[in-house]
Amino acid sequence: FSRWGGGFFFFIKNKSSFFWPAFPTPGGSFSSTPLDTNGSVEKGFALAETLVATAIIAAMLGVTFQSIESGARQTRMIEDRRQAMLIAQSQLTAVGSAQSTSLGETSGITSGIRWRLSVQPYRANEQSGAKLELVSLTAGLEREKRDLVILKTIRVSR
Repeated sequence: FSRWGGGFFFFIKNKSSFFWPAFPTPGGSFSSTPLDTNGSVEKGFALAETLVATAIIAAMLGVTFQSIESGARQTRMIEDRRQAMLIAQSQLTAVGSAQSTSLGETSGITSGIRWRLSVQPYRANEQSGAKLELVSLTAGLEREKRDLVILKTIRVSR
């Protein structure tokens, strides 16, 4: 006999001919689970299971938060690109409706979107006699260097 957690345990023969410890229960029968001094299953197993479950939940939450953050970043980028496109289109429309536009570059900032308009002579087919201009417009966020939108068109000189 040996003392384990407040109760005696015995080795009993199981079906596979091995001897396993058997622990007495308060009702007088035997169990293969050791008991503590209060007669309940040891709390160490529950603690280990709780720690494993907590680690799994923490890993799942980490992946979930990364997905949410990535989605929010993509949504913000799409909204920034949409805003830059609207401003670029409005600037290009203003140039198209103007009676005369001088060659060269113009730039500005509208609602946090920086834009640059360039009007240059276009010499694709000089034999046709038509005077053409290449109108280019780039737009991007004021706080970033890269352009979100690049629009180019050819128009007849006025």
